[in-house]
Amino acid sequence: MKQNLLSYSKKEIATHFTVNDIEKEFRATQVFSWLYDRGITSFDMMHNIPIALREYLVKNFEIVIPKCHKESISSDGTIKWLLSTEENDLRFHIETVYIPERERGTLCVSSQVGCPIKCTFCHTGTQKFAKNLTTGEIIGQLLFAYQRLETLRIKQTFTSNISNIVFMGMGEPLLNYNNVVKAITIIISAKIFNITSKRITVSTSGIVPKIKALGNDVKVKLAISLHAVKDEIRNHLVPLNKKYPISILLEACREYYQTTREKITFEYIMLEGVNDSDDDAYAMIKVVQNVSCKINLIPFNKWDGSNYNSSTSERIQRFQQILKNAGYITTIRKNRGQDIMAACGQLKSNCNTSC
Repeated sequence: MKQNLLSYSKKEIATHFTVNDIEKEFRATQVFSWLYDRGITSFDMMHNIPIALREYLVKNFEIVIPKCHKESISSDGTIKWLLSTEENDLRFHIETVYIPERERGTLCVSSQVGCPIKCTFCHTGTQKFAKNLTTGEIIGQLLFAYQRLETLRIKQTFTSNISNIVFMGMGEPLLNYNNVVKAITIIISAKIFNITSKRITVSTSGIVPKIKALGNDVKVKLAISLHAVKDEIRNHLVPLNKKYPISILLEACREYYQTTREKITFEYIMLEGVNDSDDDAYAMIKVVQNVSCKINLIPFNKWDGSNYNSSTSERIQRFQQILKNAGYITTIRKNRGQDIMAACGQLKSNCNTSC
């Protein structure tokens, strides 16, 4: 069975060549240069590689770009793709979102099929968890988006590039830690993407042991899906809080900042009558006072079957002003892609009834 080359690091493929007496290590650098510096995904087009090695690669490896089953384009320019990770099996489809802005383009990638965390406000949490994505399936989302956006540019229907990557799609990235970290390492070394670690954000619901590891392995930006600053509320919104309560989570955040010197972003979904009172805002000020952070308030994006409603714009602005008056950088996330169910908390792959 052929192996997906996208799941291999350059060091791993070099080791494969030498251990199996196929070629010298430097050939791995050539292969990766064709793939990640020039965007060539056909072994036959890698002209400075010996014919025998090309034949070996064709026989034993493949470069798998996910198949797109549906493309949805929002009125605001946001694009959502339904991609397959395993051919013709709807249980293993994921969604990837591209968000264009005036000065940047952000690709929101998935790390799992479904999500085991089951946050009660998140549409993805209603989908049965199916599997962790491989490194190749994560990288494949980027290569698909890179190629598709090039096609759209050729057709003169789109002009933006991918400048930022956020692991905020389907799944909990830190529960797929090894594959996510390997993918990040490959991404930041790829010239075709031209993305540094400072332009990659990993969002987590709070897998405390892996937060500490992430700060040592790859110094990316860290976003915490906080959503409440009282354990009794967060226990319901983010059930993982019962294992890693807020005090333990915030200690991990402080350690992450000490290691990386990157401010933590606290993501906070605004739910009417649940976590949006003045008292909640003042409680947040007290809870995060020893963490170098900024706060991103997220209006709740409605989905069928949800029991929550979004806070009013007036209430969100009031909440923001309280935090800003206390000296915290506080933003309100723009709703993007709502008309195609691509906004924060709305992703759910188009599964069949057996999913």
